Amino acid sequence: MNRKKNIISQHFDKKVESIDYTNDNSLGSNNENILLREPYIHIEKIISEYKNDKIKVLDYCCGTGNFSIYPALQGHKVFGIDISNKSVEIAKKKIKHFNLNNCNFYHMDSENINFDDNFFDLILCYNSLTYLDLPIALNNLKRVLKPNGKLIIMDSLGHNIFYNINRKINVSRWGKNLQSEFRLMKMKDIIFFEKYFLKSEIKYFGFLCSILYFLNIKLNFPIHRSISAMCIRLDNFILNLPFTYFLAFKFVAVFHLKEKK
Repeated sequence: MNRKKNIISQHFDKKVESIDYTNDNSLGSNNENILLREPYIHIEKIISEYKNDKIKVLDYCCGTGNFSIYPALQGHKVFGIDISNKSVEIAKKKIKHFNLNNCNFYHMDSENINFDDNFFDLILCYNSLTYLDLPIALNNLKRVLKPNGKLIIMDSLGHNIFYNINRKINVSRWGKNLQSEFRLMKMKDIIFFEKYFLKSEIKYFGFLCSILYFLNIKLNFPIHRSISAMCIRLDNFILNLPFTYFLAFKFVAVFHLKEKK
């Protein structure tokens, strides 16, 4: 494992030490601040479209399995992988706590995934590509996705000023000499995805909500629930207008495979 991967693994090993895996409210979209919850809810709605089918799902860079449990509870066969061994250990405790036998977690390098070709119907990728070598990661995902499968990517957009500031602060804690290695995901990266996959949908979230979140979390500014709800509705309107993507905090993109040669 190279130095960069070691730093990522150690960072997340330390970050998850205090995780309470028995907290039912910490799963899926419920784990997120209400101001940042919408993109996660959107993905859960897409997953719910498979309710009449039982599919194989990969949670790519699964962390502690917060987002693996939702499709598992829908009856799907879920596989989660992560470079952080402690995160995987907590994820395994979660499936025991929820008595799930259709969900498995593996300590695995996301740039060298050990599954058969054409194995998964659905791949979920939450907030992780920023840490990876994109061509290597996308080639891995392309190889294991079935020809009629879907890849759902959710990440933050580096065009948003509040994400930009917050990300640079966080990455600087890991070592200034590594800042250049961690990508701020931008539209050019989403366009790059299309070298490997066909994009069928993209949706943007969290312009005004990212401002409120920054005020609330970083400056302890109180936000009333009704204000949060109003900002979510306004964001849905604003970010559906043309050329407003650069304001968004998060995006959700759904991809299909190009024809395999």
